[in-house]
Amino acid sequence: MVVVSDTTTLSNLIHIQHTHLLSALYSQIIIPQVVVDELREMANQSVETLLSEEWVYVKAIQRKDYVNLLRQQIDAGEAESIVLAIEMSADLLIIDEKKGRAVAQGLGLSVIGTLGILVQAKQIGLISNLRELLNRLTIEAGFWVRDSLKEQILNTVGE
Repeated sequence: MVVVSDTTTLSNLIHIQHTHLLSALYSQIIIPQVVVDELREMANQSVETLLSEEWVYVKAIQRKDYVNLLRQQIDAGEAESIVLAIEMSADLLIIDEKKGRAVAQGLGLSVIGTLGILVQAKQIGLISNLRELLNRLTIEAGFWVRDSLKEQILNTVGE
């Protein structure tokens, strides 16, 4: 399975020390260089640990013109991740931002975000308490989720 990731979900999972979920759910994650650069802005040792993992691959973008076109609508990390996903015929793009997700889906890409990854992890037994992780995301990563969506997700996984 070819999985490309944008910055935000990686950053969120770094904040709550759960990047290991990605290697458990997907055999590899591919990221463009701009995602590396954005992650390194966090100045967090966990970023370097993640980037050194054997299941994380950095791949160069070929279609810079396409990135520049998308940059008129979305940020650099989202644009490069979308273009890389297209270039690699990715099975899945990990992206959280609403506008970036809409662009990706409009281009025919399958997407998942932080919440979807956590739900999958809970459903297959990789995590035991999704509520705790959602609370940690809010506090530690500044991740915002509507209370109604949070409750819907927790009901879906039986919490």
